[in-house]
Amino acid sequence: HARSSVHVKGVQVVPPSLMSVFADLALAIGTAFAIIILGYVARAKEYVTPVVGQGLGQFVGKVVLPCLLFRALALLNLKAVDWYLLMSLSLAKLLVFLLAAGIAYGFANDDKTLARAGIWGIFATQSNDIAVGLPIISALYPVSTYPEDYPSYCFLMALPQLAILNPMGYTMMDLGSNKGEDRPQGLQLFWKTFSSVIKNPVVAMVLLGLFYNLTVGPTIPAFFEIILKIFAGAFGPSALFLLGVSSYGKTHVLKGRSLVTPLILVLL
Repeated sequence: HARSSVHVKGVQVVPPSLMSVFADLALAIGTAFAIIILGYVARAKEYVTPVVGQGLGQFVGKVVLPCLLFRALALLNLKAVDWYLLMSLSLAKLLVFLLAAGIAYGFANDDKTLARAGIWGIFATQSNDIAVGLPIISALYPVSTYPEDYPSYCFLMALPQLAILNPMGYTMMDLGSNKGEDRPQGLQLFWKTFSSVIKNPVVAMVLLGLFYNLTVGPTIPAFFEIILKIFAGAFGPSALFLLGVSSYGKTHVLKGRSLVTPLILVLL
């Protein structure tokens, strides 16, 4: 029989069938893992050398991802954003950060306790929201069915992570690693953290994309839109391939007690 429709913000939509959702989800996850495995094999066979891997990392982190975030936020319909949902997601990430940092601080007893707490906090919250999360969210909540555009929150969540949580972690790492006169103090610590955030091309493009959207509007001239779209389309496969490349040679250390910390952080 026909599936019943629901009303979302006054718009009548028909939710996809459960089998269709599972099929799309399996396709998204399978595609992501296939690209990751391809990168791992390419590194294992030395088709990709460490130097090439470093260059690919620079390309993904400093060129492709900033272009993707700028385009996504410049074209985003800000009026359709549920700011309460965004604040709830940001608060949840903050709580996870504090929980991970608190566990690290509570159970460690060496002179690097605060630095370890910062690392744990970043590790527990710095998820691969765009390369891995975006295809999954798009499969579960397609924009054609859900007009709230849930996949766009993957881009919006980059700002609190990169501009708030990561600097908190870096500050804790600075305070925990440097002792005595080498430890930054007051304005020196603030300026060091602030400058590192502003110099990050990803943060800069997120802020610039939002500023452009608010001042010019959700439209980009055709010439620049074509360029940005090309770079944005290269992010997904490049980032997943890079994940596979960077994973090579690191799995052998995850044995015995060394598995405890990653498992705790994954559970958080």
